[in-house]
Amino acid sequence: RLLDLMLGLPRSWSAYLLVVCLPLTSSLSPCPTGLVGPRLLFASRLARRAPPALAGVRRKVKRDAAVEISKPKDDPKGFGKAEPAAAAPPPPPKRQAAAPASQAPPVDVFALAAPGSRLADLRVPASLAQPAAASYGELFRSVAQAASSALGDDAAFSAFAAANRDLMDYRFQYKLTAQALAAKNLGDAAAGAERSALCDAAVRAGLRFDAPLFREVGPAEQRLGQLLGSMQQAGVAEVEGGAAVQAAGGAPQQQLAFWLVTSAAIAAWESKLDLPSVADLARQKLRELCAVRERLEEEGALLPASGVGSLSPLLRWPLPAAGMDEAALAAEARAAIAAWQVEDADERTAALRKLGCLREQCQRHAYQAYQPLMTKLAVVYDVMLYGAPQRLECEEIHAPPREGYESRLMQLSAEADKVLDESQVDRTLYF
Repeated sequence: RLLDLMLGLPRSWSAYLLVVCLPLTSSLSPCPTGLVGPRLLFASRLARRAPPALAGVRRKVKRDAAVEISKPKDDPKGFGKAEPAAAAPPPPPKRQAAAPASQAPPVDVFALAAPGSRLADLRVPASLAQPAAASYGELFRSVAQAASSALGDDAAFSAFAAANRDLMDYRFQYKLTAQALAAKNLGDAAAGAERSALCDAAVRAGLRFDAPLFREVGPAEQRLGQLLGSMQQAGVAEVEGGAAVQAAGGAPQQQLAFWLVTSAAIAAWESKLDLPSVADLARQKLRELCAVRERLEEEGALLPASGVGSLSPLLRWPLPAAGMDEAALAAEARAAIAAWQVEDADERTAALRKLGCLREQCQRHAYQAYQPLMTKLAVVYDVMLYGAPQRLECEEIHAPPREGYESRLMQLSAEADKVLDESQVDRTLYF
């Protein structure tokens, strides 16, 4: 009724009626929120000046309203002693925010997908996955056959891929891709699809396995940079053990990532020692980085779960000045393996798998920074497993002849292949 009366009156009278009658009607029925118009908007601004109800307002407003009500009638101004208001209830306890996901202890990068299982039971096959295997071709066929049999079961394939991550490496995926292309070009679409499905599953399993350590590498690079910066500011070439332990992190995988970044930096600067322009700087950086690595391993910051204790002796040899000379690299790797003095077969297999996992991890990061360390890892891995570095050989895919190319670059590549075939040049990609 009040609204119907207001709609027929001038704005000033409507405002007056709303201010006078709103305190009387607000306790009887709430005003519908859907009626919003120019007259109600103006009246609502005036209505906000009315004393608010005590329900749903702030605690301070409740206390002020209680003091105002307690004023005696003979002292309307409130100068007399008023009765104290009721004590406000204690504030509810604050809920502690949950720790971010990044602070949760990460899982071990070398852990198997099936908890409680033994590595020897999941390696394929036991006779070929041991050091000094016969050849890569025989090992590839065995791994591909076992992986194909587990492809239908996600849990079984994940467990197999985790235990054989080092064997399902880039070389394995390259060979599968070549076989898939060859089968399709020869008209066997079913075999090509089978090889493609196996390669896709291997790639996905490798990404999932490498992801936890991959996420820790970036923060480890920042912590190492801050540690080296503090050393430069202090003007010292040695680092305190506590500072190195703190920079390494508290979880095994954080410590492994920090050790991996430090080792990669050492190998990168070792590869620059034969450059006269940066030789002095390289020697300075090597002194600082080697001091950090020594502190890490001496202070016991790297927990046994990180697996660094068994790997570090195998990589403590400098890259030869010849760079990618295969014979020089193999000689250094053989000397490191001979000085390793680990005779237990299970321990050697576990260390071999760790080397292969770190080799694949290095391939996911910056080439210039991690390629020298990846070279060390690959050479030691191949010498331990095959007795000599293994080359990545080209695979024949039986590509059909083409009359024309849409891409000029592909045309130049095809013409270069013909020249290389005629000249019988060694076309080794890398080992």
